[in-house]
Amino acid sequence: MRDFIFILIAIFACIVQSTLVQFISIGRAVPDLILIVICYVGLFHGKKAMWYGFGTGLFVDLYTIRGFGYNILVKTAIGWLLGYFSNYLYKKKILAQSIILLLAVWIQDLIIAIPKGQFYFRTFYGRIFPSSIYTVAIGIPLFFLFRRIDREGE
Repeated sequence: MRDFIFILIAIFACIVQSTLVQFISIGRAVPDLILIVICYVGLFHGKKAMWYGFGTGLFVDLYTIRGFGYNILVKTAIGWLLGYFSNYLYKKKILAQSIILLLAVWIQDLIIAIPKGQFYFRTFYGRIFPSSIYTVAIGIPLFFLFRRIDREGE
């Protein structure tokens, strides 16, 4: 039942990310709701995160159409990394979870920007850094909500 709820949460995150997120952007900073879900699943449900990454990446690629397969690859890789290292990461404190989410956002954005030749330090400070802080700020309350869902699903 818990897996079904998190699949619905992932679908909802994809829909909101592709339609409504631009309305809550602050300047060029946009939160990545999909990555928040993948990061949570990776930290607390292990290797399932790779499949969540694949599914959400597929959804994003189908919605955006340009560069088909790129989001699948990036989000699957992030999900795999988080799932693979979940047993080795300290994740009991919200500060640790926030740092892991921040690093996941940076890794994802670097994986996207470097091969396209779009990585410059002004890109990092102008878009990646503000978006990562915004993602973490929204991710913290969502992690609390997801933990509550996890506890009720046990």
